Amino acid sequence: IFIYPNWHDSEIAIVKGYKEKVFAKKFAYQDGANGLEGLLTGKTMFTIMNCGYLGGGRGFNGDGVGIEDEKWDAYMNAYKVFDDDTAAFWGVENVGRFMNDRTPANESENYEAELGELEDALKAHLDKVYFSK
Repeated sequence: IFIYPNWHDSEIAIVKGYKEKVFAKKFAYQDGANGLEGLLTGKTMFTIMNCGYLGGGRGFNGDGVGIEDEKWDAYMNAYKVFDDDTAAFWGVENVGRFMNDRTPANESENYEAELGELEDALKAHLDKVYFSK
C-alpha cells in the first residue's frame, strides 16, 4: 500500500525515489526472453492519495459526489492506467486506489465528524477492493 499526497498529479518525490530504489531491476523486474518481466507475482498494489482537484469525490471510479462526476471519472481513469502500468512492470496485481478529494477544512466546526466520515469511507473502500481479495 502506497500512501501520499498529490503533488502535481503524481506522487511526492520521496515516494517516487523509494519506488525507483526499492522496486529495482533484479528485485521487482528482470530482462526476460520477450522483454522485461515482473518478479513480484502473487503480490498486490493499492494506493491511497489525497488530492484537491475538484472536491468531487472520495474513492475511485463512480465515487463522485455530484460535482463534475464525468470529470472525476476521467481523472480516476488516468490514475488507473498509470497504476496498471506500474503493476504490470513489477508483476503485481493493481487492486485499486482510494482518492480523497473531500478533506475536511482545518477550521471546520465539524472537523472531527468529517474526519470520521473520511475514515469510514476509506475503511469501506479497503474492505471492498483490498481486504476481500
